[in-house]
Amino acid sequence: STMLRMILELSVPPTTVLPWGPTTSSRAVRVVFLNAISTAVSATSYCWNSDCATGPTTSRRWSSSSSDSCGWITLRSTSTSGGAPLDPDWKARTEAVFGLPLNNGYGITEAAPTVAATRPDFPRSDLSVGPAVEGVDNKIHAPDEDGVGEIWIRGPNIMKGYYNNPEANRASMMPEGWYRTGDLGRMAPDGALFIAGRLKELIIRSGFNVHPPEVEAMLTQHPNVVVAAVVGRPIPGNEEIVAFIMVEGDIDEARLKTWLRERLVSYKVPQHIIIVDAFPTAATGKILKHKLLGEFADALSERQPA
Repeated sequence: STMLRMILELSVPPTTVLPWGPTTSSRAVRVVFLNAISTAVSATSYCWNSDCATGPTTSRRWSSSSSDSCGWITLRSTSTSGGAPLDPDWKARTEAVFGLPLNNGYGITEAAPTVAATRPDFPRSDLSVGPAVEGVDNKIHAPDEDGVGEIWIRGPNIMKGYYNNPEANRASMMPEGWYRTGDLGRMAPDGALFIAGRLKELIIRSGFNVHPPEVEAMLTQHPNVVVAAVVGRPIPGNEEIVAFIMVEGDIDEARLKTWLRERLVSYKVPQHIIIVDAFPTAATGKILKHKLLGEFADALSERQPA
Protein backbone atom coordinates (compact mmCIF):
# COMPACT_ATOMS: atom_id res chain seq x y z
CA SER A 1 0.00 0.00 0.00
CA THR A 2 3.04 2.26 0.07
CA MET A 3 4.90 3.44 -2.98
CA LEU A 4 8.25 5.21 -3.21
CA ARG A 5 8.44 8.39 -5.25
CA MET A 6 11.85 9.53 -6.42
CA ILE A 7 12.55 12.89 -8.02
CA LEU A 8 15.45 12.58 -10.41
CA GLU A 9 17.43 15.44 -11.87
CA LEU A 10 19.11 14.50 -15.13
CA SER A 11 21.88 16.32 -16.94
CA VAL A 12 21.75 15.09 -20.53
CA PRO A 13 22.79 16.35 -23.98
CA PRO A 14 19.98 18.09 -25.93
CA THR A 15 17.77 15.81 -28.08
CA THR A 16 18.78 12.76 -26.04
CA VAL A 17 16.06 10.09 -26.24
CA LEU A 18 15.23 8.98 -22.70
CA PRO A 19 13.05 5.94 -21.85
CA TRP A 20 9.98 8.21 -21.50
CA GLY A 21 10.69 10.20 -24.68
CA PRO A 22 13.07 12.77 -26.19
CA THR A 23 14.21 15.89 -24.41
CA THR A 24 15.21 19.21 -25.95
CA SER A 25 16.73 20.56 -22.75
CA SER A 26 20.08 19.87 -21.15
CA ARG A 27 18.25 19.22 -17.85
CA ALA A 28 15.16 17.16 -17.23
CA VAL A 29 13.19 16.13 -14.16
CA ARG A 30 11.44 12.80 -13.89
CA VAL A 31 9.19 11.52 -11.10
CA VAL A 32 9.47 7.76 -10.76
CA PHE A 33 7.27 5.45 -8.71
CA LEU A 34 8.53 2.15 -7.31
CA ASN A 35 6.40 -0.38 -5.46
CA ALA A 36 9.27 -2.14 -3.73
CA ILE A 37 12.80 -1.66 -2.52
CA SER A 38 15.45 -4.21 -3.38
CA THR A 39 17.68 -4.82 -0.40
CA ALA A 40 20.36 -5.91 -2.87
CA VAL A 41 20.72 -2.41 -4.28
CA SER A 42 23.68 -0.74 -2.63
CA ALA A 43 25.30 1.47 -5.27
CA THR A 44 24.86 5.22 -5.10
CA SER A 45 24.31 5.64 -8.83
CA TYR A 46 21.17 4.35 -10.52
CA CYS A 47 20.43 3.80 -14.16
CA TRP A 48 17.22 3.14 -16.05
CA ASN A 49 17.53 -0.17 -17.88
CA SER A 50 15.23 -1.67 -20.48
CA ASP A 51 14.73 -5.28 -21.49
CA CYS A 52 13.81 -4.07 -24.96
CA ALA A 53 14.89 -0.92 -26.76
CA THR A 54 11.53 -0.16 -28.42
CA GLY A 55 7.81 -0.59 -27.92
CA PRO A 56 5.23 0.95 -25.60
CA THR A 57 5.12 -2.12 -23.36
CA THR A 58 8.86 -2.16 -22.72
CA SER A 59 9.64 -3.73 -19.37
CA ARG A 60 11.84 -1.38 -17.38
CA ARG A 61 13.60 -1.72 -14.10
CA TRP A 62 15.97 0.18 -11.88
CA SER A 63 19.29 -1.40 -11.05
CA SER A 64 22.57 -0.39 -9.53
CA SER A 65 25.37 0.53 -11.88
CA SER A 66 28.66 2.34 -11.99
CA SER A 67 28.83 6.10 -12.35
CA ASP A 68 30.66 5.60 -15.65
CA SER A 69 27.61 4.15 -17.36
CA CYS A 70 24.90 6.42 -16.01
CA GLY A 71 26.48 9.23 -14.06
CA TRP A 72 24.02 11.64 -15.66
CA ILE A 73 21.39 10.72 -13.07
CA THR A 74 21.30 12.45 -9.70
CA LEU A 75 18.77 11.40 -7.09
CA ARG A 76 17.39 14.59 -5.56
CA SER A 77 14.75 13.45 -3.08
CA THR A 78 12.48 10.62 -2.05
CA SER A 79 8.99 10.56 -0.60
CA THR A 80 6.22 8.06 -0.06
CA SER A 81 2.61 7.89 -1.10
CA GLY A 82 0.04 5.42 0.07
CA GLY A 83 -3.05 4.69 2.09
CA ALA A 84 -1.36 3.69 5.31
CA PRO A 85 1.03 5.15 7.90
CA LEU A 86 4.71 5.11 6.98
CA ASP A 87 6.35 1.90 8.12
CA PRO A 88 9.51 2.56 10.17
CA ASP A 89 11.33 -0.37 8.56
CA TRP A 90 10.43 0.95 5.08
CA LYS A 91 11.78 4.37 6.05
CA ALA A 92 15.03 2.95 7.43
CA ARG A 93 15.67 0.69 4.43
CA THR A 94 14.87 3.41 1.91
CA GLU A 95 17.19 5.91 3.56
CA ALA A 96 19.93 3.29 3.82
CA VAL A 97 19.66 2.35 0.13
CA PHE A 98 19.41 5.83 -1.39
CA GLY A 99 21.31 7.85 1.18
CA LEU A 100 18.57 10.47 1.43
CA PRO A 101 15.90 11.29 4.03
CA LEU A 102 12.50 9.82 3.20
CA ASN A 103 9.81 12.49 3.30
CA ASN A 104 6.39 11.81 4.74
CA GLY A 105 3.01 13.50 4.57
CA TYR A 106 -0.66 13.35 5.46
CA GLY A 107 -3.66 14.06 3.28
CA ILE A 108 -7.30 13.20 2.81
CA THR A 109 -9.65 13.46 -0.14
CA GLU A 110 -11.75 16.10 1.62
CA ALA A 111 -8.69 18.39 1.76
CA ALA A 112 -7.78 17.98 -1.93
CA PRO A 113 -5.69 16.28 -0.49
CA THR A 114 -2.61 17.59 1.37
CA VAL A 115 -2.81 18.59 5.05
CA ALA A 116 0.77 18.29 6.30
CA ALA A 117 4.15 17.24 4.94
CA THR A 118 7.80 17.06 5.90
CA ARG A 119 10.25 19.15 3.88
CA PRO A 120 13.42 18.04 2.08
CA ASP A 121 15.32 20.98 3.56
CA PHE A 122 14.22 20.04 7.11
CA PRO A 123 14.42 16.22 7.21
CA ARG A 124 13.11 14.31 10.20
CA SER A 125 14.35 11.07 11.71
CA ASP A 126 10.97 10.22 13.26
CA LEU A 127 7.65 9.21 11.68
CA SER A 128 6.04 12.64 11.82
CA VAL A 129 4.03 13.77 8.78
CA GLY A 130 5.44 17.25 9.33
CA PRO A 131 3.79 20.62 9.92
CA ALA A 132 0.64 21.82 8.19
CA VAL A 133 1.17 23.03 4.63
CA GLU A 134 0.82 26.74 3.92
CA GLY A 135 -2.76 27.99 4.25
CA VAL A 136 -3.98 25.02 6.29
CA ASP A 137 -4.62 25.01 10.03
CA ASN A 138 -4.80 21.89 12.14
CA LYS A 139 -5.43 21.21 15.80
CA ILE A 140 -5.91 18.28 18.14
CA HIS A 141 -9.45 18.19 19.50
CA ALA A 142 -10.05 16.84 23.01
CA PRO A 143 -6.57 15.36 23.56
CA ASP A 144 -6.10 12.65 26.17
CA GLU A 145 -3.36 12.45 28.78
CA ASP A 146 -0.90 11.47 26.04
CA GLY A 147 -1.89 14.42 23.86
CA VAL A 148 -3.73 12.20 21.36
CA GLY A 149 -7.05 13.41 20.02
CA GLU A 150 -8.99 13.83 16.79
CA ILE A 151 -7.31 15.88 14.07
CA TRP A 152 -9.36 18.90 12.99
CA ILE A 153 -8.35 20.92 9.95
CA ARG A 154 -9.48 24.02 8.10
CA GLY A 155 -8.35 25.97 5.05
CA PRO A 156 -9.35 27.00 1.53
CA ASN A 157 -8.69 23.46 0.29
CA ILE A 158 -11.38 21.89 2.48
CA MET A 159 -14.49 20.69 0.66
CA LYS A 160 -17.83 22.48 1.06
CA GLY A 161 -19.59 19.29 2.13
CA TYR A 162 -20.73 15.82 1.14
CA TYR A 163 -23.15 15.87 -1.78
CA ASN A 164 -26.73 15.16 -0.75
CA ASN A 165 -25.60 13.87 2.65
CA PRO A 166 -26.68 16.38 5.30
CA GLU A 167 -26.21 13.85 8.11
CA ALA A 168 -22.53 13.36 7.25
CA ASN A 169 -22.09 17.12 6.95
CA ARG A 170 -23.56 17.73 10.40
CA ALA A 171 -21.20 15.13 11.85
CA SER A 172 -18.03 16.40 10.19
CA MET A 173 -18.38 20.11 9.35
CA MET A 174 -17.80 22.12 12.52
CA PRO A 175 -18.24 25.86 13.29
CA GLU A 176 -15.55 28.34 12.18
CA GLY A 177 -14.64 26.20 9.17
CA TRP A 178 -13.19 23.23 11.05
CA TYR A 179 -13.49 19.74 9.55
CA ARG A 180 -13.36 16.57 11.65
CA THR A 181 -11.03 14.13 9.90
CA GLY A 182 -11.86 11.06 11.97
CA ASP A 183 -8.11 10.52 12.33
CA LEU A 184 -6.25 10.53 15.63
CA GLY A 185 -2.98 12.32 16.14
CA ARG A 186 -0.80 14.37 18.44
CA MET A 187 1.12 17.59 17.94
CA ALA A 188 4.80 18.01 18.79
CA PRO A 189 5.99 21.27 20.37
CA ASP A 190 7.47 22.32 17.00
CA GLY A 191 4.09 21.93 15.28
CA ALA A 192 4.85 18.61 13.60
CA LEU A 193 1.89 16.25 13.39
CA PHE A 194 2.03 12.56 14.30
CA ILE A 195 -0.74 10.22 13.13
CA ALA A 196 -1.99 7.75 15.75
CA GLY A 197 -4.67 6.00 13.71
CA ARG A 198 -8.36 6.14 12.89
CA LEU A 199 -10.86 7.16 15.56
CA LYS A 200 -13.18 4.31 14.61
CA GLU A 201 -10.28 1.81 14.79
CA LEU A 202 -9.27 2.72 18.34
CA ILE A 203 -9.10 -0.38 20.53
CA ILE A 204 -10.03 -0.12 24.22
CA ARG A 205 -8.36 -2.99 26.06
CA SER A 206 -9.17 -3.26 29.77
CA GLY A 207 -9.90 0.47 29.85
CA PHE A 208 -6.67 1.47 28.06
CA ASN A 209 -6.54 3.04 24.61
CA VAL A 210 -4.55 1.08 22.04
CA HIS A 211 -3.76 2.63 18.67
CA PRO A 212 -3.29 -0.05 15.98
CA PRO A 213 -0.53 1.79 14.03
CA GLU A 214 1.74 1.70 17.09
CA VAL A 215 1.39 -2.07 17.41
CA GLU A 216 1.72 -2.57 13.64
CA ALA A 217 4.88 -0.48 13.54
CA MET A 218 6.44 -2.55 16.31
CA LEU A 219 5.47 -5.83 14.65
CA THR A 220 7.03 -4.86 11.33
CA GLN A 221 10.31 -4.09 13.09
CA HIS A 222 10.68 -7.82 13.68
CA PRO A 223 12.94 -9.19 10.92
CA ASN A 224 10.48 -11.97 10.02
CA VAL A 225 7.34 -9.83 9.77
CA VAL A 226 6.64 -8.39 6.32
CA VAL A 227 3.23 -6.75 6.80
CA ALA A 228 0.96 -6.32 9.83
CA ALA A 229 -2.62 -5.20 10.35
CA VAL A 230 -4.14 -4.85 13.83
CA VAL A 231 -7.85 -4.65 14.69
CA GLY A 232 -10.05 -4.96 17.74
CA ARG A 233 -12.46 -7.84 18.40
CA PRO A 234 -15.26 -7.27 20.93
CA ILE A 235 -15.64 -9.93 23.62
CA PRO A 236 -17.92 -9.90 26.68
CA GLY A 237 -16.76 -7.05 28.91
CA ASN A 238 -13.65 -6.20 26.94
CA GLU A 239 -11.98 -5.92 23.53
CA GLU A 240 -9.20 -8.11 22.19
CA ILE A 241 -6.24 -6.96 20.11
CA VAL A 242 -5.91 -9.18 17.06
CA ALA A 243 -2.89 -8.92 14.77
CA PHE A 244 -2.79 -10.38 11.28
CA ILE A 245 0.68 -10.70 9.78
CA MET A 246 2.50 -11.94 6.71
CA VAL A 247 5.91 -13.39 7.47
CA GLU A 248 9.02 -14.75 5.88
CA GLY A 249 11.33 -17.26 7.51
CA ASP A 250 10.84 -19.25 10.68
CA ILE A 251 8.66 -17.49 13.28
CA ASP A 252 5.58 -18.38 15.31
CA GLU A 253 3.03 -16.65 17.51
CA ALA A 254 4.61 -17.56 20.83
CA ARG A 255 8.03 -16.19 19.92
CA LEU A 256 6.50 -13.03 18.51
CA LYS A 257 4.54 -12.38 21.70
CA THR A 258 7.69 -12.83 23.75
CA TRP A 259 9.52 -10.39 21.50
CA LEU A 260 6.66 -7.84 21.76
CA ARG A 261 6.48 -8.05 25.57
CA GLU A 262 10.05 -6.79 25.69
CA ARG A 263 9.09 -3.72 23.66
CA LEU A 264 5.46 -2.83 24.43
CA VAL A 265 3.54 -2.33 27.65
CA SER A 266 1.55 -5.45 28.45
CA TYR A 267 -1.91 -4.14 27.50
CA LYS A 268 -0.72 -3.37 23.95
CA VAL A 269 0.49 -6.90 23.20
CA PRO A 270 -2.04 -8.67 20.93
CA GLN A 271 -4.02 -11.51 22.45
CA HIS A 272 -3.98 -13.24 19.08
CA ILE A 273 -1.45 -13.14 16.25
CA ILE A 274 -2.69 -14.81 13.07
CA ILE A 275 -0.19 -15.61 10.32
CA VAL A 276 -1.83 -15.29 6.89
CA ASP A 277 -0.76 -15.75 3.27
CA ALA A 278 -2.51 -12.63 1.95
CA PHE A 279 -4.74 -9.76 3.04
CA PRO A 280 -8.03 -8.60 1.58
CA THR A 281 -7.09 -5.39 -0.23
CA ALA A 282 -8.60 -2.61 -2.32
CA ALA A 283 -7.50 -1.99 -5.90
CA THR A 284 -4.95 0.50 -4.53
CA GLY A 285 -3.35 -2.21 -2.39
CA LYS A 286 -4.69 -0.77 0.86
CA ILE A 287 -5.55 -3.44 3.43
CA LEU A 288 -9.30 -3.63 4.05
CA LYS A 289 -9.22 -3.88 7.82
CA HIS A 290 -12.99 -4.10 8.19
CA LYS A 291 -12.88 -7.44 6.37
CA LEU A 292 -10.13 -9.09 8.40
CA LEU A 293 -12.24 -10.60 11.19
CA GLY A 294 -14.67 -12.07 8.67
CA GLU A 295 -12.00 -13.23 6.24
CA PHE A 296 -10.16 -15.18 8.93
CA ALA A 297 -13.14 -16.12 11.10
CA ASP A 298 -12.26 -19.81 10.94
CA ALA A 299 -8.80 -19.24 12.41
CA LEU A 300 -10.25 -17.09 15.19
CA SER A 301 -13.08 -19.51 15.97
CA GLU A 302 -10.54 -22.01 17.22
CA ARG A 303 -9.32 -19.61 19.91
CA GLN A 304 -10.79 -18.81 23.29
CA PRO A 305 -11.39 -15.16 24.25
CA ALA A 306 -8.45 -13.78 26.21
